[in-house]
Amino acid sequence: MIVEVTGPTGVGKSTFLKALINKLNKGHYPTGAVLEHRFNFSSEIPESLSDLETHNIQTDLLVLPYTLKFLSRNLRFFWFCLLHILHDTCSFHEKLNLARSFTRKAGIRAFLTRLQLKHLIVCVDEGLMHTAHNILVSPTHLAPSTSIDDFLRVCPPPDLLIVLMDSPETLLGNLNARGNLSPRVRGTEDLACFVENASELYSSVINSAHLPDNTIIIHQPLAQLDEALNFCVDKIDDCWNKHY
Repeated sequence: MIVEVTGPTGVGKSTFLKALINKLNKGHYPTGAVLEHRFNFSSEIPESLSDLETHNIQTDLLVLPYTLKFLSRNLRFFWFCLLHILHDTCSFHEKLNLARSFTRKAGIRAFLTRLQLKHLIVCVDEGLMHTAHNILVSPTHLAPSTSIDDFLRVCPPPDLLIVLMDSPETLLGNLNARGNLSPRVRGTEDLACFVENASELYSSVINSAHLPDNTIIIHQPLAQLDEALNFCVDKIDDCWNKHY
């Protein structure tokens, strides 16, 4: 079972996901993770995949067979993402990084959906659904709602999607406090525009008729963490019992 967490930059995805994994483990659910290696409790997911911070060209090569398999089965999604990356106004280097991120996410998804991992609840930070944030929004651009609908229509959903939302003011405050900004952000003004565009993107996502059925939307996740975690664990348990 794959549980993906997405949302605008600064909403607290990693913090929320770490707390969710800890709560699942206390409930004796078998878990794995693509987040940080210390939060991955499955030996079947190698460290080169489980730790986002160490993803590199070696990771890309490791998942390449799975990437090719995934893309061959999801050609519409592949072409949608590729065309948006090619038409982006960013530099060639940034386009290359976007393409690598997309194909890596695709390969990891295919790896995780192998039959051998069906007995795990695998929690993924910024998985395949998060590609929307990577390719449909920037400090200077927000894709139209039709493109967002098209993305949701062709992107293969996880077993459970958790979308975290918060106000642009909170996001901006969290990012300024964190200080670790996206390479696409080149200054204070860029950051404010990026946050505003990302917030609008996810507002369109959660209001889209093509949002996956198994989606949980949580507003202000860190302000009501315990309540949000309990709600998610209940939903995960329902999905787990229904399908596994």
